[in-house]
Amino acid sequence: MSAAGYRLHPDATKELDAAGEWYDAQLLGLSLELFDAVEEAIALILERPAAWPRDNVVAGRDIHRFVMRRFPFSIVYYVVDDLVRIVAIAHAKRRPGYWRLRMRDAI
Repeated sequence: MSAAGYRLHPDATKELDAAGEWYDAQLLGLSLELFDAVEEAIALILERPAAWPRDNVVAGRDIHRFVMRRFPFSIVYYVVDDLVRIVAIAHAKRRPGYWRLRMRDAI
């Protein structure tokens, strides 16, 4: 089963933008590689949303986590009404589950 599309939580967008700024400060243009990797990951998630491990259940939703290979981030998401809802672009070293409060927000 594939998903029809996706929606990013506003805070996930902020996380991705901040990561891009940090990577560009390290090496100009590296943010583009990060953004490309995130786009590729989202495309894979859309093709097979249930293929990645279930992380836990929050607010009655099965939360999945796609772990990126090159960059130390995970894409945390759930599926509802054939739409992938991305809750966080979570850095691997950030405290686990910080994004749970976002589940209260409709995305």
